[in-house]
Amino acid sequence: MHRLVVVLVAALVAAPSAAAAGILDRAAAKLRSDSVYVDPAARSVMPPAAERRIEREIETAGAGPVYVVVLPERAAREAGGDPVDALRTIAETLHRRGTYAGVIGNHFRALSNVRCP
Repeated sequence: MHRLVVVLVAALVAAPSAAAAGILDRAAAKLRSDSVYVDPAARSVMPPAAERRIEREIETAGAGPVYVVVLPERAAREAGGDPVDALRTIAETLHRRGTYAGVIGNHFRALSNVRCP
């Protein structure tokens, strides 16, 4: 019984920290397995059909790794208010070379951590 209580308490303590993961962390985690991530709070900006179309275009373009995010304005606030810093945070968290593009609130930003020859 004591062991069960310890397990339940540990689960309850861990659950809030998982739920508290910020938008930028969530976006980076999703980009590990998908080239496009649309935050549920920004779904009106990019519906699922458009997301799938962009994913197909990234796959067929052969332009190298490209990552796209569509995030609400509060994602920029997580990075101190700057949409570029929000995108940079995602790139640093993902820790992959590529081109990153993001619609964050009403801002479009892009950056790359790949050197051109």
